[in-house]
Amino acid sequence: MAASGEYIATDFVVEYENPSTTWNALTTHVNEDNVSQSRGEAETTGHGTTSRTYIPGLLENTYSFTFYHNNTNGYSSRPQTLLQTVFTNGTSVNWRLRPLGATTGRPEITFTGFLTSYETDYTSDDQVVTSSVEIRISGAVTYGTQA
Repeated sequence: MAASGEYIATDFVVEYENPSTTWNALTTHVNEDNVSQSRGEAETTGHGTTSRTYIPGLLENTYSFTFYHNNTNGYSSRPQTLLQTVFTNGTSVNWRLRPLGATTGRPEITFTGFLTSYETDYTSDDQVVTSSVEIRISGAVTYGTQA
């Protein structure tokens, strides 16, 4: 039995902002996404000690996801075309994730990042063509609520 408060991210919204301040929704094409955070460490061991000492270092964040290719939209608005352009241009863009959908007061995760990996799987037979993307987050990840 689950405790109260858990949720399933069925309303999850994934969007990025292109340079003209238009938000491009990728939600219906995205699957298997993951926000990864790690913290570095700095050694501070002094002379004459018998055990190493450390202090917390800087945060490092990445966001990765897999998305389905879609050929029903016009070529320029297909998710694979839009993301390939961001990757090719080496552009940092703003991202926002909305785990419970786009509604005032619900959680929102925002960050700026650039694509470091864009891998396409052209598996044949009965599988949809997908691409896996990894984003290096530059700066802080902001956790807030939607206005």
